[in-house]
Amino acid sequence: MSLFKFVEDLVEGLIDQLGTQGNFVEAAISSPLKKWVSAIDEGGNWEGNGATRFVDEMNNDMLPRLVEIIELIAGFAGSLKKGKDRIMPAVQEANNKATMLLNLVNNIY
Repeated sequence: MSLFKFVEDLVEGLIDQLGTQGNFVEAAISSPLKKWVSAIDEGGNWEGNGATRFVDEMNNDMLPRLVEIIELIAGFAGSLKKGKDRIMPAVQEANNKATMLLNLVNNIY
């Protein structure tokens, strides 16, 4: 395994891990919070000014920030993939040239 393949595998693993983390934030935090807030907003057990302020803060501040976190994670993973996709043709070309050079040297000796 070449060093470049090792690094490519590491980057792919990182991209996969970021996808997993984004899904976790959505499934374990964001979705349950949205359901909880919706239940309160629709007349759950908690009513009054405190409940209204809580729902407003969650809908206007906390939940949008969770969406931003999920989008940042996805954006970072996408940027890593785009960078990897751009560099891999150069890595392949470098490997081809190194192989060509090694074959040339082997033919001389």
